[in-house]
Amino acid sequence: MTKFLSLLFFFIFLKFNFVFADSLVNLSEANWNDIDTMTGQFKQTNHDGNIQYGNFYIKKPHRSLFEYKGQKEKILTSKFFLHIVSQKHFIIDSYPIGTNPLKYLLLENLDLQKHFDLVFAETKDEFAINLTQKDRNNNLEKITLYFNRNSLELKKWDIFNEFGEKTSLEFTNIIKNISISADKFVIHYNNTDE
Repeated sequence: MTKFLSLLFFFIFLKFNFVFADSLVNLSEANWNDIDTMTGQFKQTNHDGNIQYGNFYIKKPHRSLFEYKGQKEKILTSKFFLHIVSQKHFIIDSYPIGTNPLKYLLLENLDLQKHFDLVFAETKDEFAINLTQKDRNNNLEKITLYFNRNSLELKKWDIFNEFGEKTSLEFTNIIKNISISADKFVIHYNNTDE
């Protein structure tokens, strides 16, 4: 009887933790979906330990801009591409976003469970959601989102490329739902004056 009660308690505890994790995921998803625009600063740590700083701008759907301090190139996303652009937004290079997890994060209405297999982890101050795309052969390409446990604010994300190399971005001084000029996301295709 004691073994049965212990086993029953274990399953109830396990079920409670899954329900709690699901509610945090749902609350974080709703909080993210309430954001139309977001700006702030970031610290990027590449897989080789190189650290860079800059400013970021997000305007849903699909658009983001990452400006690096001390660099002429910027990273700008559109619906189908990740672009490397010059200071004046002339394209230097472009890569298809394809099924990169960033593509789904920049949707107007993110549905985590529709696009990703989720693994949840938590600490005293934060919780993390590890997102791996459903029905993908290469599970090395994934993203982990870190949220403040109390405010549900996005603190950081780790993006793993198809080789398993991690790039981390920590976000600070975030301002949400303000007007961001459309000029931030303009792309020029013919460079005639640079």
